Amino acid sequence: MLGQAGYPAAAVMAQVERLSNSRPFDDGEQARILLPYLVQEALAGRVPQPVDIAAALGKLQFDTRDPFVRTAMGRLRDRMEKYYSQCARRSEIHLTIPDGNYIVFAPRNTAGAEDVGADIPAIASILEPSERAEVYRRAIVRGRIDALDPDLRVWLVVLASDGLVRP
Repeated sequence: MLGQAGYPAAAVMAQVERLSNSRPFDDGEQARILLPYLVQEALAGRVPQPVDIAAALGKLQFDTRDPFVRTAMGRLRDRMEKYYSQCARRSEIHLTIPDGNYIVFAPRNTAGAEDVGADIPAIASILEPSERAEVYRRAIVRGRIDALDPDLRVWLVVLASDGLVRP
C-alpha cells in the first residue's frame, strides 16, 4: 500500500496537488475530490469501500449495483494515466490505482529524498528454448524494479543471475 512505499506523506500529498492542478484534471471535479480521499485512506492503511467512495463524492444514497463508483474510478484512472504520459516529470512519484481496486499504490521508495520517484529504465533480454530453437524476447522495464509484480521481479533476478540481462 501507499503508506508502506516509504515516501513522506507530505511528498505524496504534494504529488496529489500536482495531479489535481494539472490540465487532465481541469474539468474533473469528481477526480479532484476522489484522488485526495483515496490517497489519505491509503496513507492511513485503510481500504475504502464503494459506499464510502460514493459518500466522499456526495452521493449518500448508493446501491452497489449502481455503476457510479466504477465510472468515477475509471475516469480518475484515465486522468491519472493522461497526466503521467503527458505532463509528469521523471522525478515525480507515480501514483496508480489498478483496475478493480480502490487502493492507491506507488513504487517503493528505495532512493534518497533527492530523487524520490525517479524513473529508472532497464532492458532485459529473455532467452527461452522452444522446440530446439532459441526465442529471444526483449522486456523494457520502466520504473523501479522493486515496484514490479513480485513474480516478474523473481524472473528478472533469475535472468540477471544467469547473465541473460544485458545493459
